[in-house]
Amino acid sequence: MENISYFDFNGSQRIYIKRLFPAIKNSFTYELWVKPEATHHIDSETQKGTSGINGQRYVISPEHGETYDEAGAGISIGTNGISVYEHTAGHLPATLVYPISISNWTHVAVVYNNRTPSLYINGKLVKTGLPSAKSAVLASGVFGGLDPYGFFVGKLGYIRIWNYARTQQQIQNNITQPPTDNEPGLFSYWEFNKESNYNVLSNNITIKNASHRNGILFVLNNIGGGTEHYQNLYIEEIKQEFRIYTLKFRINSIYIEEFNNVNSSPIILNLKDCNHQTFQNLLKRLGIDLIYINHLIGFPVFKVMDLIQYSKIKYLYFIPDFFCACPSYNLMNSKGVYCNNETDTKVCQQCLNSVSRRNILINKVNIQEWRSLFLSFLSDAQDVIAPSNSTKEIIKKYYPNIPITVHEPTLPSTISYTFNPQFIEEEPLNIAFIGAIHQNKGYAILYELKDAINKEKLPICIKVLGTTNIHKHFISPDKRFIVTGQYNNGEISYLLAKHKVSIVVISSICPETFSYTTHEALASGYPVIAFNLGAPAEAIKKHGGGWVVEPINSDSILQLLKKLLANRDEILQKAKELVNT
Repeated sequence: MENISYFDFNGSQRIYIKRLFPAIKNSFTYELWVKPEATHHIDSETQKGTSGINGQRYVISPEHGETYDEAGAGISIGTNGISVYEHTAGHLPATLVYPISISNWTHVAVVYNNRTPSLYINGKLVKTGLPSAKSAVLASGVFGGLDPYGFFVGKLGYIRIWNYARTQQQIQNNITQPPTDNEPGLFSYWEFNKESNYNVLSNNITIKNASHRNGILFVLNNIGGGTEHYQNLYIEEIKQEFRIYTLKFRINSIYIEEFNNVNSSPIILNLKDCNHQTFQNLLKRLGIDLIYINHLIGFPVFKVMDLIQYSKIKYLYFIPDFFCACPSYNLMNSKGVYCNNETDTKVCQQCLNSVSRRNILINKVNIQEWRSLFLSFLSDAQDVIAPSNSTKEIIKKYYPNIPITVHEPTLPSTISYTFNPQFIEEEPLNIAFIGAIHQNKGYAILYELKDAINKEKLPICIKVLGTTNIHKHFISPDKRFIVTGQYNNGEISYLLAKHKVSIVVISSICPETFSYTTHEALASGYPVIAFNLGAPAEAIKKHGGGWVVEPINSDSILQLLKKLLANRDEILQKAKELVNT
């Protein structure tokens, strides 16, 4: 087999096809020709633990499962043996370990049968490992290493993945025969050579010629909430007109994916190897004409800003939060309350030094340097976009000379007017909190209000259309406090009507930049109560249909609700203001 074509891995490269194949799980087969050239660490065979984090030579990466009970399967091969690993949160054990001396080209097959791996060497069964402790084991499409736990050193000829557990005879029949593309159960295969046109994760990246459509690169991470929701809606609006790419950051690497082509493979750049020229050349090859920064939370901020500025490509900066003013991004101080957009750097530094003990994200941040670098970055942007006037005014206090355009996001087409005046007559009166009610969204306000209503025996039912820090799904014995659980974004108008809601409470204790929940409630015809903060208060003052209360505590809301219980016509009048919103 010395004449076999191969790709030579030097211990720092990976080939990325797809992270995991969701359709290939529990029973499947890996087949590969390899010639390892370095030893790997031999761990004990086990079903639990994280032994695979040191000294491995992952020729197939055990990629991280999407859930706690789902693991990616990988293979580590050294000149001293072969091990099979599986990987998910807090879980990277070797479920099969086979020490053996390997000095020449060797055919390796790992057959998973109902989550249990077996090892075949040159077509012969040599070992059956331990069954997985997880309910799902998935095939991986990342070859050459798992950063930072170990990279393969040696030669790789081919990899084949079959969607079933192959027998010894089937393996022996195909060891040296090239596939004909019509073998039953052959999910995919890759023939490697020194010039393989794959996305090799090093500085030597080969990109196919871009199409004639202009390219936009969105900088974002999957952080959920309104930020991600707005970005997804916007991409859907423009994807037919532009080639869309997304840039994300995961475990010391930059991931760039083509949004329009679901079958394309991501381009991955190790951050330590990504310099100005590498990044600039890559964007040119992709035909990127505009960079849209949706947010920078979770990124190595200064490094990414530097790369973008040096690229000389036009960029827009959208303000989904207050990250550009403060790394705590929501303007909550070390005491857990809104700082009233403090601008004194001495006060801010003292606050960050206190917060940093609890939050590694903002550890060791120099706030003066932070704002100085962001000032430079915002100054070079073609446009800085705020989703509300209140957000613009807050950011202007930190960067008074930066021009800011206000552009309100459009609401999804699924939002419709569903309010019914009869809901006001319900006993008890139904009030709703919408979304994921965590600390900044006022979960303490919610539970204090619940307790006060119970104590005073008020005829009010609180319905959380979403989740809280404490409850993912809950119904109290008296059915006066209900947490319905996570919902799809397109359902909110329907859910408000289904639960016969009269009033929506937005309990955020710090300013929101837009607040989809506020706008969706108002557009669906439901009056809203909010504190005198940020975009929710701005929306109520602009459209009517609600009440802005002070101070920021549960008693402010309680006193208003008691008043409205005695005068439900006021709720109806507020609802009428929203008929044409």
